[in-house]
Amino acid sequence: MMVMKIIFSSVILVTFLTVKAQNDGGFFNIAHMCNNIDTLDWAVREGANAIEADLQFDDQGNPKRFYHGAPCDCNCMCNFHLTCYWFRPHTVCYPLSTNVKNCDAEADVTLWMRRAATKYSSKIALIWLDSKVKGKGYSEETLRDAARNLINVLEDNLFSLGYKGVVLIGAEGHEIASYFNEVSKTTSTFKDRIYVTMDSVTMKTARNNLDFTNFKNIIYNNGMTGCSPRKIKSDLLTAIKDNVDKGVFSAAFTWTYNLKRSMRRVAPYFNGIITNSPPYLNKVVKEKGLRLAVPGERLPEATSSIVEDVPDDEMYDSEEDLTNDSEEL
Repeated sequence: MMVMKIIFSSVILVTFLTVKAQNDGGFFNIAHMCNNIDTLDWAVREGANAIEADLQFDDQGNPKRFYHGAPCDCNCMCNFHLTCYWFRPHTVCYPLSTNVKNCDAEADVTLWMRRAATKYSSKIALIWLDSKVKGKGYSEETLRDAARNLINVLEDNLFSLGYKGVVLIGAEGHEIASYFNEVSKTTSTFKDRIYVTMDSVTMKTARNNLDFTNFKNIIYNNGMTGCSPRKIKSDLLTAIKDNVDKGVFSAAFTWTYNLKRSMRRVAPYFNGIITNSPPYLNKVVKEKGLRLAVPGERLPEATSSIVEDVPDDEMYDSEEDLTNDSEEL
């Protein structure tokens, strides 16, 4: 009888520790718009443990380069080309302004990934690929090809070369749902390290379009460009966190924050923040007593597809988060 009690107590303890580990998951300081080697290197050097980059495909759906193009956040953060070089060394626009115009940085996909895998395998916990597939006129078949081709590129140039973190594949709008459907069907050995997220949609739209039978790595994201003062309402912040806690999503991320005061406001509600200023976000992480995620950590699978308690009002409300951050230099 005593042996059974010990076994039962051990099972309860292990279950508790597992749940606690999931709830106490590490935080992601996600460096925005790292589209060339210089910005990749800079972001890691400045303390980011996660990287976001803009993935472009060719007409056949082959991953080709990382590139954003104008306009981008650097347009509003820098009055002219070298302003960020002189006055914004804490932002991603600083390394972007050294060799090219801020928004025009680019890199070959395979070279960028290989550097991330071989040089920063112990530093980067997450790579967020913002897939630029919406509005490109891609057919359904090309979207499916793009997903398959991307998985192959990830296998050959990232995972197999020592990258220990996870990859988040994102794209904007429900119109490209077939892209995500194909990702969910992958039989890759690294499937458990691949997550998906749908940009610029409500939680219900995201979850309805990302409801797969055998793929539950679903992340929600919500935000606005760092050039806009419009940010998420308090009641929606609460709803997002509640739905993550209930297992509707594996995690939730928000974007794009530049000022520490705004980062402080939203950090308790999210698992990570995209920022143009990783050094600022690291200060907030320390202030809040958060732990940065490390390579090898996994986010839990979603366990529910029912979004609950979502407010009926607008997704965004005015909150000052302008790029005039002289008070925080």
